[in-house]
Amino acid sequence: MTIRLRHYVSPHLTLRSLMDQNHLMLVIASRKELSFYSRRHKLTSSFFNLGHTLRLGEFTKDEVKDLFDLSANTIAGAQVSLSVDEQHLMQKLGGNHPFLLQLVGSLVWEAWRSAWLEAWCSAWWEAWRSA
Repeated sequence: MTIRLRHYVSPHLTLRSLMDQNHLMLVIASRKELSFYSRRHKLTSSFFNLGHTLRLGEFTKDEVKDLFDLSANTIAGAQVSLSVDEQHLMQKLGGNHPFLLQLVGSLVWEAWRSAWLEAWCSAWWEAWRSA
């Protein structure tokens, strides 16, 4: 299916029309519901009336393991992307919560990409959690 975005007037209309026609599902993870941000920043777009809120609970240990093994389970010939130590660090800091695991995962990626140490991840994480 080809969608010609130039026919739409604004990005909000583009997203809304695609979502209205069930061509697009937009997943947004945040600490608070989008309606909070809409009110706080006085956003009046009807885009904020479109979605549904789904509160994620914690993953089971098996679901966390599946998450860590995702690339190896979905890409032919791929290996697990995270070392055992990285997996333990992520589980130690993020527990089993999807949002927290996502945050810790981004830290582990930055640390790996930049060759930083585990201590930096832990220090940043503790500062964020206590804020």
